[in-house]
Amino acid sequence: MEFEFFKSKTPERGAKLTVHKNGKAGFSASADELMKLSEWSWCAFAKDKSSTTDKHIYMIKMSEPSDVTFNIAKAGNYYYVKITSLLDDLGIDYNDDYKRTIFDITPIQNGEQTIYKLTRRDIKKRNKKAE
Repeated sequence: MEFEFFKSKTPERGAKLTVHKNGKAGFSASADELMKLSEWSWCAFAKDKSSTTDKHIYMIKMSEPSDVTFNIAKAGNYYYVKITSLLDDLGIDYNDDYKRTIFDITPIQNGEQTIYKLTRRDIKKRNKKAE
């Protein structure tokens, strides 16, 4: 038997964007490392309008502000983006006391450009019980 091994293409810790109750979403340190967020000022979020089954959100680096861009800000060592309007458009309740929304970040190539696929997952908050 001869084995051909698969190379690991994911960082050891997951790159993610965590939604907070104030409508801001914070990038994990792994996301910062993967995306080189110090080089970003603006981003846009999009969906694949050619697909009826693709439920992912796509994040694209933008070079200047426009009516579709969101500002990427830094507080201390961490980057965040205020996405209240996006969350409202997606029907995500970011004030929920019982669950937290996290987007796992995966880089994908779109021609010459790297864009980031955001895969949503909701997790139950610890020490919170629904009545």
